[in-house]
Amino acid sequence: MFAEALEDEIVKANPATGGEKRRGSRAADGLTPAEKRKAIRPMSEADLSRFLDAADRDPDYGIYFLMLARTGMRPGEAAALKWEDINLNDREILVERNLSGGEIGTTKTGTVRHVDVSRELALALTRLYASRERQALERGWGEVPEWVFCNRDGGLRDESKARKRFMRALRRAGLSGHRVYDLRHTFATLLLAGGAPITYVAAQLGHAKPTTTLQWYAHWLPRNDKSFVDSLDRNFLAPEFGTNRTETDSESEKTLDFAEATRRIRTDDLLITNQLLYRLS
Repeated sequence: MFAEALEDEIVKANPATGGEKRRGSRAADGLTPAEKRKAIRPMSEADLSRFLDAADRDPDYGIYFLMLARTGMRPGEAAALKWEDINLNDREILVERNLSGGEIGTTKTGTVRHVDVSRELALALTRLYASRERQALERGWGEVPEWVFCNRDGGLRDESKARKRFMRALRRAGLSGHRVYDLRHTFATLLLAGGAPITYVAAQLGHAKPTTTLQWYAHWLPRNDKSFVDSLDRNFLAPEFGTNRTETDSESEKTLDFAEATRRIRTDDLLITNQLLYRLS
């Protein structure tokens, strides 16, 4: 329980570990690699779509949840964002602070990084800023607050409200068994399952080393995909069996006639053998 609370940034330390780090067994966060994998509960792509559709009905938190799902940022990192951190021209966000326990501090790793912004998120942020300009007039702020995700007074939001709004959107989507931090896990697992380089995912998440990402998400790396080994045969098969076809070809058109392939290979072998015998003679 404390390990998950630490991950969600509800507490700053895990008293269950006694402050000790046993070499080769537990990481600094008090979790073994097996426990880390067990604690991950990402959404499927279909469930994420349902959740974001439900969350979009919440004008205050919908974009916040979209940001977590599209950038992989920690909840506290997104909550501490300022408008000056966002570069919509290059579609990048500077991540250099974190909100935890109502206080602004450094990121969990103490490092600064840039994360990429998807087109959907860029458009949502553009609309959010326009909305903030209207609110500045309506609420008497004078100018747009520096915080991207602010309360009605223009200050930092109460972190507990994000969890309540998340659960509300989750129920509206007909889902259960997830927490806010799982949007970060969902971001990572969907990218890895889609074939994104683990180095890219690690950089987006703010992991110091790709091995950290691997510890958490190895289970979601693509497996049993014979296209990887088949790619080694590309130069061998392309001249004979038409593997240069476009990606739009149907699967039935891509299926090889193995009987015909075998006949051609045997014919080629016979020709090569005859040529060698002729040269040797």
